[in-house]
Amino acid sequence: MVFFSSNQFGRRNVRVSSGGGIGCLIFGVLGLVAAFFILKGLFYLLYWASPVLFLLALIINWRAVTDTFRNWLKSMETNPLGGLLMAALAVLAFPLFALFLFVKALGYKKMQQFQREF
Repeated sequence: MVFFSSNQFGRRNVRVSSGGGIGCLIFGVLGLVAAFFILKGLFYLLYWASPVLFLLALIINWRAVTDTFRNWLKSMETNPLGGLLMAALAVLAFPLFALFLFVKALGYKKMQQFQREF
């Protein structure tokens, strides 16, 4: 915090308080801890909902799932190391992968509706 004061000769004295940096640091650390626990809870919920999301993705539009695997196989042919890393990431982060497939299936369905309208 900065304080300005002027004396009778027109000069300004500036005093700087250094307490703002510690408070900002504490607030930032508390914010990061809160974000960690919120994201941990969301990942826990997705962990239990992931089989349902995967099945819903298959029911809504099975082509979204097959296209994802087809793209993965193409990447395995062109870049084997990248394909293996993507497969490992899909296995390790399966709840996020199931959510991705579910959202992709919804997007495919919406695109089919737009194509039918036009």
